[in-house]
Amino acid sequence: MNLPAIVALCGPSAAGKSTLIDALLEKHPGTFFRMVGTTTREKRPSERDGVDYHFVDSERFERLKGEGAFFDSISTPGGEFGSPRPYTSSETQEKILLYNLSLSGALELLEHYPSSRLFYLSISRETQRSRLQERHTSLAEIDARTAPFEAEAELIAAHEGTVVVLNANHPEDIAKNVEKVGELLGL
Repeated sequence: MNLPAIVALCGPSAAGKSTLIDALLEKHPGTFFRMVGTTTREKRPSERDGVDYHFVDSERFERLKGEGAFFDSISTPGGEFGSPRPYTSSETQEKILLYNLSLSGALELLEHYPSSRLFYLSISRETQRSRLQERHTSLAEIDARTAPFEAEAELIAAHEGTVVVLNANHPEDIAKNVEKVGELLGL
């Protein structure tokens, strides 16, 4: 059975990936299937288990990782994150698989599934720090999450033409990005 089309929204922490995914699902009902990642980090008050992430303990995460459930996994100061392998089922039939990934995860996806489409949400370091502070993220974790900023810019430049860059600094950018992604996917 052939895999459905695959799209990844990627970018730094607090870039608005989940917000854009929610907006795409609302604008194009029945078009996308949200691929839900797994994490060991604490659930935020606004998050829903099984919708935003599968929240598990470290032991369960390691078991899933050992079973090959993830095509990519990373360790951050906030916890472990795993991205599920693409699959075909009655739920995904005729739908575009939609991922929320780090840039390294999105590039890993592209390596394994070359027909994937990648959209990178670009934000300024100041916007990123401000959004992380609004989430009551510790200063140490904010520093750790903003550290790869320059390295990500270099990776994006190296993959020019493969990754579509979207500006995500302002709330009004969400609607513009929904339109742009829809247009580029032919929706």
